[in-house]
Amino acid sequence: MFQIQDRLRTRPELFFEKRIPQPSPEFDLEKPILPQIKEKDKLLSYPFESMKPFLRMLHEAANDKSVIAIKMTLYRLSRQSKVVEALIEAAENGKEVFVMIELKARFDEENNIEWSRRLEAADAYQASYDLEN
Repeated sequence: MFQIQDRLRTRPELFFEKRIPQPSPEFDLEKPILPQIKEKDKLLSYPFESMKPFLRMLHEAANDKSVIAIKMTLYRLSRQSKVVEALIEAAENGKEVFVMIELKARFDEENNIEWSRRLEAADAYQASYDLEN
């Protein structure tokens, strides 16, 4: 397996060119995100567009007194998840946070389990599931 990996490193033509996520034309980042979403449905296309509007929306929701709950499904979490950090912030601010996490998402089991524990410690209700097959 590692031999293949080593050989691939010497063949950059086999890889896609690195792309940087672009700002979304759907959002004006000079203004709060939540009112923009209330005004009109928005669509973000990952990984082509930046996640900044989505992350800002989560932080705004975590601090908005009119937001009661945030509910989300998460599959593959990185070691440093800004999404989960925002959800923990929301839970610490008294929001009802419900997160469904796939514990055995391929290659990310350890990260998912660790974030599941952190959410639980922040009193964010999370349903972690593990499908046998």
